[in-house]
Amino acid sequence: MPKNQKFCIFCGSSGLSKEHVWPKWLRQIVPQDTLGNANTRVSAAFDSNAPDLVGPLLSKRRQGNQMTITSRVVCEQCNNGWMSRLEVRARPILTPLILGEECVISTGDQVVIASWIAKTAMVGEYLYETGAAASTREEREILRLEGVPPPNWFIRISPLLAVRWRVGHHHYSASVAVSRNPKIRAVGIADVRNVQWTMMGINRLFFLASSSSIDPNIGNFDIQGAQETQIPRIWPNPQGEIKWNPSIVVNDSVVERFALGQRKLIAGGMN
Repeated sequence: MPKNQKFCIFCGSSGLSKEHVWPKWLRQIVPQDTLGNANTRVSAAFDSNAPDLVGPLLSKRRQGNQMTITSRVVCEQCNNGWMSRLEVRARPILTPLILGEECVISTGDQVVIASWIAKTAMVGEYLYETGAAASTREEREILRLEGVPPPNWFIRISPLLAVRWRVGHHHYSASVAVSRNPKIRAVGIADVRNVQWTMMGINRLFFLASSSSIDPNIGNFDIQGAQETQIPRIWPNPQGEIKWNPSIVVNDSVVERFALGQRKLIAGGMN
């Protein structure tokens, strides 16, 4: 957790309070004997037109019960206001997914789920060092004021049947220096993280969230391999209701393939 964070990441106010990355209500439905609790972040900095890695590949891993992790980056007004209301709306929609029950997810419910995932991912970005977050103040303002994820976020969900990933949080971020001319190497590297990928498992639910503040014409920052495995994208532009079938799942090996793919993507300078 950044030690010098003084203002709310969503509204800029002071008076920060502890926010659970995983809300307390999840403890009531997620088995307490969950195995494989792990929290990993990987970050790097590179030039989008250079084959070599410009900055070092940094990796941190945090063991322990993920359900108890808190981050003091949100003010009491946000925590007890719009964020609390979002939890109330999301809880009955998420509960059957987390428990592995069949259901139908409407397009409206998909937007609520996507908003909850974006909020969780944005808070989770601040578990480590200051400056590691890739989401922008403008993106967080959209979520706070409009109640939906920013349009440059890609969010996917899938049923999960796993051991190591029953509760897991992996976050990947990168600083990318971009030159519009592919023949000219960008000068320096971006001074802030501008690309992020978040992967989380919650008992029988797995979700992916990726975003970039880079011009979308530069590249596609959706999770590598997610399209090929046909994991439904719920944001942006939900494509219709989803018939949630817990028998069609991703497992540890599929999730770890995603994680390895993102790590290789960062380590290879996204080439």
